[in-house]
Amino acid sequence: MNSTGVSSAGDRPVAADRPRIFIIAGPTGVGKTGAAVLVAEELGAEIISADSRQIYRGLEIGTAAPAAPLLARIPHHLVAGRDPRESWSAGEFAREAADLAAEIVSRARHPLLVGGSGFYLQALTNGIFAEPDVDPEQRAAVRKRLRDRCAREGPEVLHAELGRVDPAWAAAIAPTDSQRIVRGLEVWETHGRPLSDLQSHQADGPPLEAEFRSVLLVRDRADLYARIDRRVQEQLDRGWLDEARHLRQEGIPPDAPGLSGLGYDILFAHLDSELTLEEARERIRQEHRHYAKRQLTWFRRFEAIRIPLTPEDGPSETAGKILTAWTPPGSS
Repeated sequence: MNSTGVSSAGDRPVAADRPRIFIIAGPTGVGKTGAAVLVAEELGAEIISADSRQIYRGLEIGTAAPAAPLLARIPHHLVAGRDPRESWSAGEFAREAADLAAEIVSRARHPLLVGGSGFYLQALTNGIFAEPDVDPEQRAAVRKRLRDRCAREGPEVLHAELGRVDPAWAAAIAPTDSQRIVRGLEVWETHGRPLSDLQSHQADGPPLEAEFRSVLLVRDRADLYARIDRRVQEQLDRGWLDEARHLRQEGIPPDAPGLSGLGYDILFAHLDSELTLEEARERIRQEHRHYAKRQLTWFRRFEAIRIPLTPEDGPSETAGKILTAWTPPGSS
């Protein structure tokens, strides 16, 4: 044991048949990334991203993915590994994260999940819901029709429809998240039940039997929104607009799964001279604040130790609070 009471890099994880998996969760902009690297160094851990967008290549600035210096300090998994045109679901994440966690434990390291995608964390810790059987051709036809409507009418129209049949799912996703909007309506049309209802009655167990030790980082709303505003500006200063321009040059469509709900559509509108840069900046800030609010609503049901942070808490202070929360009582 080290001074924090948590096993350090030289200590072996718990038994391989029930590994210990650490989770740092919280809304966008709360301060997970930098603190997670410090925690990982202290624990002897490798980080598995539980972010639904950081998995995509070419979106490193827009997704606030860990920068190169952090990646060099600690191994990160499920970061920048997929094309933005590919879909990426909570079920796929859970299976890949479980395999990675088992492999990390086999090397006497700790898996550390870090992210704000609540559905992904739920799929790993609680299991993936068993979808009732349906004719694959019927499902494909429904999905194609919904995607065509989404492209023709806009995701906001379908999001409003989703809100009438599955308000819980609609509240948890962005009105521009076409992939998840279509998914919610597809489940409703093929099964006659809300996706959120199916997810609340998990039939399949978690893909990995483990001891999950979770913390949830929270901040005062004003502090969180101020941090989001600053981060958006920092992303623009780092070249987010050039990143969006490059994606367009590469032929990545605005409705690609990787681009939904992040602000790329707003930057594309600026590139088309539909918005000034200041208007685009403010819309992105607003979109991210709304996303953080949805995350906070979802995380009310997430089983974790709540860690309140103050405006003065940077990565070091946050990491210290996380490690203290994980310190067993009476440890030295």
